[in-house]
Amino acid sequence: MSHPRPHPGVLRRNIILSLTLIIAIAIIASVLWLQAGEIGLKHASLPLQTIEVVCFSLIFLFSTVMFGSIAEHLRKEANLIVIVLAFILTLLLAWPLGVLSYERLTYGIIGGIGVMIVYLFLSAPAS
Repeated sequence: MSHPRPHPGVLRRNIILSLTLIIAIAIIASVLWLQAGEIGLKHASLPLQTIEVVCFSLIFLFSTVMFGSIAEHLRKEANLIVIVLAFILTLLLAWPLGVLSYERLTYGIIGGIGVMIVYLFLSAPAS
């Protein structure tokens, strides 16, 4: 038995809001990473890497919401492809910054995304 479909207006609002938040967080993460030396932080410092892990984990979460809403809007079932697309988008945003060249940061981002995936699976309604 499938769940009732949300109103298309709600889905469009979710898509626009998620995209806006993805862009905003990506800008914040990029500026923090690129200007870290100007504000007295090193790329290898734990505070900066923690902020970056949180930013990219939130980007993954909002990407999942956006792609899930797009799938629902197209009357498709949101499934594993939504998580894969959100993961690819997150990596595509992190790669050009050089964020993934730091081992601890890479593990942190993957761990944060792992926590988000577990949350998404646990919060899914039982069928």
